[in-house]
Amino acid sequence: MDQSPTCREKGANEQYKRNLENNKTQALYRRIYRQKFMIAQRNKDSKHIEKEFDKWKKEAKEKINQIKKGKLTEDEVYKWLVENK
Repeated sequence: MDQSPTCREKGANEQYKRNLENNKTQALYRRIYRQKFMIAQRNKDSKHIEKEFDKWKKEAKEKINQIKKGKLTEDEVYKWLVENK
């Protein structure tokens, strides 16, 4: 069976990338998330690092949801992300 992505998957991926290019807050969130995730993966024996990552992830996701609900602005969340890398 062919393992290449379907047109639907390719389109969804391209749309996601386009959205990241147009949304500096979402792009920064993804970049920081990937960095923290890799640190946690490389240090699986450290519960402290894992707890810090989980705490940050939960807070950051809540901030992103507050943007969607109109409770916070993109700039407020961007500033929070920069301060809480």
